[in-house]
Amino acid sequence: AAEALSVSVAVSGDPLNGEASGTVNRSAEGVRIDLARLRAEIRGERFDLAAPATITLAAGSVTVDRMAIAGATGRAVLSGSVDEEIAASVDLVNVPLALVALAEPGLAIGGHLDGRVRIAGAVASPEGSFELRTDDLTTGYAEGVGLPPAEVRASGRWSDGRLALETVATLADGTGLTVTAALPLGPGGDGGLTASARGTLDLQLFDDLLAAAGNRVEGRVALDLRASGTMADPAVSGSVNLSDGRYENAFYGSRLNDITASVAASGTALRLTTLTASTPGGGSLSGSGSLALDPEKGYPLLLDVALRNGAVVDTAVASATADADLRLSGRLTEALSLTGEVSILGAELRVPDRLPVSVPDLAVEEINLPPELAAARAAEEAAEPAAAVDATLDLVASARQAVFVRGRGLNVELEGDLTIQGSAAAPAIDGNLGLRNGTLDILGRRLTFQRGGLDFGGGSRIDPEIDLLAAVDVEDVAIEVEVSGQVSSPAFTLRSTPELPQDEIAARLLFGKDAGSLSTFEALTLAQSLGQLTGLTGSSPGVLDQLRQGIGLDRLDVDVGGEEGGGSVSGGRYVGEGVYVGVEQGLDAQSSRVNVEIELTPNITVESDVGADAEGRIGVNVEWDY
Repeated sequence: AAEALSVSVAVSGDPLNGEASGTVNRSAEGVRIDLARLRAEIRGERFDLAAPATITLAAGSVTVDRMAIAGATGRAVLSGSVDEEIAASVDLVNVPLALVALAEPGLAIGGHLDGRVRIAGAVASPEGSFELRTDDLTTGYAEGVGLPPAEVRASGRWSDGRLALETVATLADGTGLTVTAALPLGPGGDGGLTASARGTLDLQLFDDLLAAAGNRVEGRVALDLRASGTMADPAVSGSVNLSDGRYENAFYGSRLNDITASVAASGTALRLTTLTASTPGGGSLSGSGSLALDPEKGYPLLLDVALRNGAVVDTAVASATADADLRLSGRLTEALSLTGEVSILGAELRVPDRLPVSVPDLAVEEINLPPELAAARAAEEAAEPAAAVDATLDLVASARQAVFVRGRGLNVELEGDLTIQGSAAAPAIDGNLGLRNGTLDILGRRLTFQRGGLDFGGGSRIDPEIDLLAAVDVEDVAIEVEVSGQVSSPAFTLRSTPELPQDEIAARLLFGKDAGSLSTFEALTLAQSLGQLTGLTGSSPGVLDQLRQGIGLDRLDVDVGGEEGGGSVSGGRYVGEGVYVGVEQGLDAQSSRVNVEIELTPNITVESDVGADAEGRIGVNVEWDY
């Protein structure tokens, strides 16, 4: 009958499938809909009417009497009426926050929501309040960086066109953030804005995010920020402070300890007023900068950092300390630019030992490693580290002293300039380091290199091409030893004039006679020497090298002398840029000498020494390569 129609509706398609049924009753008072059944499926989520509900349509008004919609784990109950005034409420019980994706599919959010929302007053200017809570809030970003679920409490009131709210978020480690705000919302609200954010965060929460790039951070950040002004023209004040900070990069072995930083907010800018840190070995880092909170200009950033005697690299194959003055600038909405100059105070590239060829290299896959161990394993592989900041690079690195290549008999000092360009994600290290001096020790025989250097061919790995040549005449044979290839796996080549086989050249070089004249012991010694050069038998740091590292010297040499005697021990280190101080002690008690080398220019060096007998010498060395 027209007064009591039985109605059913079915819908199928994408993204909605469902059905509803009930009766529509018409009377003089209006229309009453008795909803008996409701089932809907939206993008895989199913909803059902938990109990029959009534909707009344009268002249200019709508009334809903406890419509309860249940999902897989929670429910929402809607009650209220709307005419000239509105009085409505929604009660939420364990409602999955993933349902937000029904309205915004790209938004990944998880957890369950409980709470109540109330709206009342004139339709033209209603008032309302809400209390919401969740104990397991997650987002796609938080899950991606390994952040634990958060406990969030939010409450607020909407009145006279303004919204006042307070949100308290607490993380699993007890740290958290409290945000309060009063701002215009809807018609009738003025433009005044007041807001604050206070709390602490532990940087270890971001370890999983940074581990992929070999980074690890520690420290606590305390926030105390406020905003005022208007929504169109806000002004910020307050501070952000970092204490007990620590940073480590597993790929390059660089570490910063005791990091402290202070950021002051004023008006439309954030200013880095304090940045200090220490590096292993007594180095230090300081910095300052600013960030303009101007979205129209792309949030301009300026950050200056000064490094003094900082250990920038410390791995199994390389170590380096440097002074640096760097500037990071640009707009956050675009690629930033890192420029500056780096002065390498000391560096060492180590030629690694290699396993015997009889030992197979087994491919092993390790799974379910802790984040810090996974970063250490990744640092041992050939993979390039990811960049935490997208920035173009324009750096100049100068190395005027104490850059050494050591290992497998090599002891070479180099100098030169490098450029670092490209991007933070794919840096390009280019340039050459030329030979200052260098020797090759082969079982008591010391050869001096005449020429050579290192070539960084524009790649991002610290593993340059080495090219060194030493020459010596043994009786009637002119012998050359060439070292080439990458520092991590150099090749040693022996050549002679007249041309001889490799073992014959080695015999002449080591023992001064042909291979056929060697004794059994000398033949074994020859085999060991060739194995060390080629890396087949491996080697370990010599006693002198271990002693040099232990007492912190840049150079340590022992000269056994010739047939007439005259052996000596000498050692020293660089005490400043271009200034070397060393001591030499011979077999005679009165043979000690102190020598000083001062590099005036890359081509001119002043050398002087004073002996125990007070006799001194001074000279000037002038050299041009052409």
